[in-house]
Amino acid sequence: MEATDNKQLMQQIFSDLSKGNSKPFVDSLGDDVRWTITGRTKWSKTYQGKRAVVTDLLEPLRSLFAVPYTATAHRFIADGELVVVEGRGCVTTKAGVPYDNAYCWVYRIGDGKITEITEYLDTELVTAALGQPGDPPTSATHPFRLFNPKGLSSPLGYSHIAEIGAGKLVQIAGQVSLDASGALVGENDFPAQVERTFQNVKTAVEAAGGTFADIVKLNYYCVESVKADRLPALREIRDRFVNVQSPPVSTLVFVSRLVRPEWLIEIEATAVVRPA
Repeated sequence: MEATDNKQLMQQIFSDLSKGNSKPFVDSLGDDVRWTITGRTKWSKTYQGKRAVVTDLLEPLRSLFAVPYTATAHRFIADGELVVVEGRGCVTTKAGVPYDNAYCWVYRIGDGKITEITEYLDTELVTAALGQPGDPPTSATHPFRLFNPKGLSSPLGYSHIAEIGAGKLVQIAGQVSLDASGALVGENDFPAQVERTFQNVKTAVEAAGGTFADIVKLNYYCVESVKADRLPALREIRDRFVNVQSPPVSTLVFVSRLVRPEWLIEIEATAVVRPA
């Protein structure tokens, strides 16, 4: 690939990152990628290989975030296989701490994959807002963490473990696609029922003083008449409600039917609400 192609690749990746979508970035990492974070914090080291980048860097960071992380770029400089990007990274942590840092990233690209990253940033701000790797994950303002340990597969759209240390536990009964009057929304329309069901879960957790970011577990019950090719619609709608950087643990099962035959999906939830 030429310098212009490499530049266009990074411009597209940052277009997605600016919207909180990190999947294209992760997909672009080569299996042997080498990521070096400069500075003297415990985050500052070289992460060798995609698996180490995901499990030792990205997932621990995502467990700290209350909302999807966004990165915006304001300058791209390409020279051969190198692309230099100047920009900012922003997020709010689960402890309510805003993080807004200036970055300079140097990417090396080969055959359409990122093979090396060197990251320059204000490491003191990193420590102040994000702490150090291995810091206790739970407190009065940060009552749980969602993460994926080594030895388990890397899940898409959910986390393997929710570790709860504080906060108010809220159990939300299975929600279905009914409006406030009890009328069905979206007869024979699976996406419409999924949308309304998620809205009902959102209403329920907010009534308990929380937000969707406080949900640590989702259980899905989907009728077997819904074919597998409809599940992408479920994932797309889900990702508009959950924190895709650190999603809840979840289980999805198919059942022969729900209590009422017109119901296509039911979702129950568990939340851990932070003290006011």
